[in-house]
Amino acid sequence: LCPAQQHDADLIYRIKHEAYAAYAIQSRGSWDEDFQRRYTSENLPNTQLLLIDEKPVGWIAVRIDSHALDVLDIHILPSHQRQGIGTSVLRRVLQDASVLRKRIKLSVLKINPSRSLYERLGFCVTGQTESHWLMEHEG
Repeated sequence: LCPAQQHDADLIYRIKHEAYAAYAIQSRGSWDEDFQRRYTSENLPNTQLLLIDEKPVGWIAVRIDSHALDVLDIHILPSHQRQGIGTSVLRRVLQDASVLRKRIKLSVLKINPSRSLYERLGFCVTGQTESHWLMEHEG
């Protein structure tokens, strides 16, 4: 893990687009590039790049508030998915939450198969929107 810098904004956007755009388009019918660029840029202070052999393969953004760790996003390049990277990174978040005695919150598109990963790690569905499952882990 490596903290993201301002100069990483375009890389972070490109990783999100490659890993997530197809799900967003399937779920919502479109990809709002301006919104996605703004969203990823605004969350840079919460973002860490996931590196393998010093090469970025994904990123995670986690915001800590007084009650919880909020996993804003986690995206791994398709070529590196299903290799245990997401599991490893989320286990670190689980450890952090345990130390801080906070629960973890996240949301996942209903059509995104990563929900099964979250459930394997102990996350439970606590609610839903039209497009997302809302999930929590007690930490």
